[in-house]
Amino acid sequence: MHRKGFTLIELLAVLAIIGIVAGIGYPQLLQFIQNQKAITATNQLLGVINFTRNTAVSSKQEVTLCPSPDARSCDDNWNNPLYVFIDANDNKEIDSETVLLKYEPSADYQLIWRSWGGNSFIRFQPTGLTYRQNGTLALCHKSKNTALARGIVINRGGRARISRELTPEQLESFKCK
Repeated sequence: MHRKGFTLIELLAVLAIIGIVAGIGYPQLLQFIQNQKAITATNQLLGVINFTRNTAVSSKQEVTLCPSPDARSCDDNWNNPLYVFIDANDNKEIDSETVLLKYEPSADYQLIWRSWGGNSFIRFQPTGLTYRQNGTLALCHKSKNTALARGIVINRGGRARISRELTPEQLESFKCK
């Protein structure tokens, strides 16, 4: 008589192999997911910066990107919602009719902007250049894992690029908490 199926020993062996493979692969999967989240957060923020610059060029007007807790005035806490707006009257105040985009930063990151000019905003001229505002926008992961920290470097010409990993010294200089 020939039976179809598996014996208990065969099933236990397969479960043991699956357990070993899962135990080895699970931490790698978690690291992969965290890395993909870091890439996504960085690319989204880079997209907002590029949108700001492209809008300045295409509209032939100065366009500003800044954080604001109340959607009225800019402040220096880049963890607040970010607003892209046309500041036609140059008062650095957000007028509701000039807001082009609102972006909520990821809660997993602390954003810190450091620029040569010391401004708490990023402003692009109609030519695509910044107002002497070359600087770095650091994305510090709340876990303080340096492999998940990123930087977006903006040069005076307005070009933004991603700095893949920030060194511990750079993170210290940004005072990532």
